[in-house]
Amino acid sequence: MHIGYCGIQCHGCQVYKATFTEDPVQKLEIQKETALFWSKYSACAIEAEEMVCEGCRSEKLWRDCSQCELRKCARSKELPTCKECSDYPCEKLTSFKKNSNLPEEMKFIF
Repeated sequence: MHIGYCGIQCHGCQVYKATFTEDPVQKLEIQKETALFWSKYSACAIEAEEMVCEGCRSEKLWRDCSQCELRKCARSKELPTCKECSDYPCEKLTSFKKNSNLPEEMKFIF
C-alpha cells in the first residue's frame, strides 16, 4: 500500500490504479474514465495517456500530484510524511483535508 506524504492512500486513486493495471484493455478503460472525470472537474481537456502516477514519492506523477504543495514541502524538509513535521498539522494540510473531495478509497490515514 502506498501512502502519500499527506496521508492519502494512493492505491485508492483511479490514476494510480490505472498505472499498475496489467491488462492493457482494462488499463485504457480506467485511464479514459478517469481522464473524462478530471476533464469535467478541472474544465480542461485531459487525455487518457496523462493518467499515469506511481505515487508522490516517485518521479512519474499525475500533474495534480506533481504540483502538490504538500509534496513539495515534505520533500524540501526530507520528511517521509507530513506527520513527522514539527508543524504537523499545518494550515496547508488542514485546508487540503477540509477542501478535498476524495473518494472513500483514498481516505487519509493520519
